[in-house]
Amino acid sequence: MNEAEIITRVEKSFGPPSLQSVLELRARHAAKSAAIAANVPLSSVYSKRRHYAPVLARHTAWWLLYNDGDLYSKSEIARLFKGHHSAVIHGLRRIETELELDSRDRRVIDRAKALYDAGDGRHDDATPVNTFDEE
Repeated sequence: MNEAEIITRVEKSFGPPSLQSVLELRARHAAKSAAIAANVPLSSVYSKRRHYAPVLARHTAWWLLYNDGDLYSKSEIARLFKGHHSAVIHGLRRIETELELDSRDRRVIDRAKALYDAGDGRHDDATPVNTFDEE
């Protein structure tokens, strides 16, 4: 069942979803896309851990949301991830810098964007790619 089918079922059962529930659903989808791309557990995207891969996944999820139209402010992203808006500002700058370079991090970001843009939110067929091995 994709995101549109879920929303349709919810609307039939409970009326139209609130904007807040849609924003939270899309935030979870971004976090899931970034977690798969960075090959980390979803819980680490929401954690306060400062290890390299979870931080890259978290920053990527923030970047996906911030660049998804005008729906998410930096403060809204910080609230959804239980963080601070200044951390979101730093994370967004970091991702923008990585996008200018041809690095292994850019491959993670590009893969997360592809998963996010696919839009179904399930990712059942997505296989994690470990991009942190030595090449």
